Amino acid sequence: MRILVTNDDGIGAPGLAALVGRLVAAGHDVAVAAPSSERSGSGTSLGGVDNGTPIAVADHVLPAAPSVPAVAIDGPPGLAVLAACAGALGEPPDAVISGINAGPNTGRSLLFSGTVGGALAGAMLGRSAMAVSCGFLPEARFDTAAEVACAAVPLLARPGMRGTVLNLNVPDVDLGQIKGIENGPLGRRGRIGYSIERTGSQLTVRSYLTDPADLDHASDAGLLHAGYVSATLLRAALGELDTAPVTELLRRVLSSEASLPAANVR
Repeated sequence: MRILVTNDDGIGAPGLAALVGRLVAAGHDVAVAAPSSERSGSGTSLGGVDNGTPIAVADHVLPAAPSVPAVAIDGPPGLAVLAACAGALGEPPDAVISGINAGPNTGRSLLFSGTVGGALAGAMLGRSAMAVSCGFLPEARFDTAAEVACAAVPLLARPGMRGTVLNLNVPDVDLGQIKGIENGPLGRRGRIGYSIERTGSQLTVRSYLTDPADLDHASDAGLLHAGYVSATLLRAALGELDTAPVTELLRRVLSSEASLPAANVR
């Protein structure tokens, strides 16, 4: 497969570099199209696009993988994915991987996420897709998340995965310290919450980590907090969310390729 990597943290983000470096080391055919700057919270937006609107693009060299064709786009990840899948940036991809995001994407609010939005854009365009997230900097373990993501890449080639997003949230621990992999249905609350206040002519938006006691322990957010990789399938068609179990798909691949103890993959 030809894999397009995008993100919402910007083309220079360390999470993207870690993901691309690991995919290249595994021998995958990789291209990058990502925002030129931070575009978090953009969902599947295309940005301020109108008929004939010129959008700045620039070739970019990734220090971690200088041979990988990379393009920075002055727009959100949804636009980058649309451009790549339309063939405007070279050979169109077979699959889209978005991330690695610095911060978890769990619960129903993940639809706000530009990371998940980039993957959903690929799925809406008929590709198989994956969104990958871990914790916040400086504790973010992009190396562990990159290993898990790379091990899950063969799932994207399986029949029936087109039009589907595999949403992975990975704990910030060594690979061998992951407790296992669990199907994580979307919780009513995610690991991140938001508060908004109006003061005169301004809105102030603040984000915070939710109290673990308020999480459904069987949800994607609860499982991540407990030290598991949370894996959720999102269907792009009509915006429907399908939390069908993915652990059986991940069991064989991750236990063999990521050196995760099979007994811990449930």
